[in-house]
Amino acid sequence: MTERAKNPERKNEGVPAGFKWDLSDNNSVFNERPTLRQITRGKFPIFSSERDAKKFEKSYVASVEQSKQVIDQLVSPVEQEEWLSIIDSIDSLDKAWEVIGMVNAISYEDWQNRITNIDTYTPGDDFKFICHSISINPEYLQSEALSEKYVSCSLLSNTNTTVFGEGFGFIYGPEDLVAAYPHDAWINNHANNDEELFEQGPYKYQIPIINTIDCLEKECAEDDCSEVIIRKPAKPKAIFALGHDNYEKALALQKTNPDLKIIELPIDNQL
Repeated sequence: MTERAKNPERKNEGVPAGFKWDLSDNNSVFNERPTLRQITRGKFPIFSSERDAKKFEKSYVASVEQSKQVIDQLVSPVEQEEWLSIIDSIDSLDKAWEVIGMVNAISYEDWQNRITNIDTYTPGDDFKFICHSISINPEYLQSEALSEKYVSCSLLSNTNTTVFGEGFGFIYGPEDLVAAYPHDAWINNHANNDEELFEQGPYKYQIPIINTIDCLEKECAEDDCSEVIIRKPAKPKAIFALGHDNYEKALALQKTNPDLKIIELPIDNQL
């Protein structure tokens, strides 16, 4: 029997405000690891260990704080107080997914308005593109990218063109945007749904957040990549090449994607 089961008065230690340990139905032994769906869709999470509870608290708090940042950056001061009150009133994970989903809708609209249209882009203009970089064998990664349910991209702009891997790949539109972070989010690209996006990584209990473009441009270090997550069945809109040195590689990629034009972008940094 666990120490927590022996001492019921300790059962709520390490659990975020508004939540409690569920010790009913013999769960006090914590001998079965709950699925992410059980955790994220239950009002009172059940954890297999205090370590998992602390991971949850860190990720949950991060999701809520990031949603507040979105409101601060995109909502008028007149409406901010009401929005922050709604966020502060969250009392369950069901409610958290609902409210953060509404916040994401605000950020989503901003991304739609600010991502550069590939059809009107003129070389030399300022730009913001959602780009999936190729890092090894182009044929393999093209097949991999097309088979995954979620595609990891980066926000490239005239102020930061840092990519993870080679300086060429696909440009995606913002229509199927799921989440955006100024760092590597460690997502599961083969997740079955949004609830499983972070199941394998260090942010496993995080609720997907569409952080703002301004957040990514400000907080993403000059030598680091952002991660912008696109949900399939999104398809590439174009091919990008960072600088002329990557143009030949982009041409090779275009041979298997003849309908996609190549957009050459000025180079900044590559990891």
